[in-house]
Amino acid sequence: MTLLTPPPAEARNRAYVEEVINNLRQLGATVVLTSGLHGKDVIIDERVVYTGSMNWSSNRGRLEEVHRIDSVEYARTCLGSLQARHIREHTINANRLPRRCPRCGCPIQIVNQRANLREWERQPLKIGCTNAECEGYLRPLDERLPLTTVPLCAIDGKTKYRLTARGKGKVWKCPKHPSKCAQIKFVPGDAESSRHTGPTVTTSAQISLPMDDAF
Repeated sequence: MTLLTPPPAEARNRAYVEEVINNLRQLGATVVLTSGLHGKDVIIDERVVYTGSMNWSSNRGRLEEVHRIDSVEYARTCLGSLQARHIREHTINANRLPRRCPRCGCPIQIVNQRANLREWERQPLKIGCTNAECEGYLRPLDERLPLTTVPLCAIDGKTKYRLTARGKGKVWKCPKHPSKCAQIKFVPGDAESSRHTGPTVTTSAQISLPMDDAF
């Protein structure tokens, strides 16, 4: 189960919200902090959608409206608009703990940037930091998780990759077999960064992470 909820800092009862989030995580739920989203939908097994005005966790008896839509096509459309696959894959680490900002170590959150999208961008949801004082960390939602160790040569398993400038960015490149080993695009938070904090996933070529059964 994956739950999207505003960060505790945006709540009036912060301590209570933090306690609820911790309890849900202990029960096995994946709780993702989100800023700029206002949805009250429940999607089950990529087939059933409940949507309406009711706040599922805080309804106090007022008259609310909820619709059940039993449609695989509609459910998948909703999940696609939320970029659900990327949320599940890129907001937690391989050990199922919440991902943290590589700059300051605070928890990350999903940020809705639709109002600030550039003309060429098509992805409104980004990965950002929950720390208001941590500026500049805003990454594409489908970007791979940062590396915790320097990648190794796929042929001899020993030679360490090196960072090489390419255009305006950098790539990890094998110095011993540059034409045979795959290059890996550098992302902020990779192991070479001295500001890297918190656990992330280690890989030498590809990132893979089990997806939850339901969103």
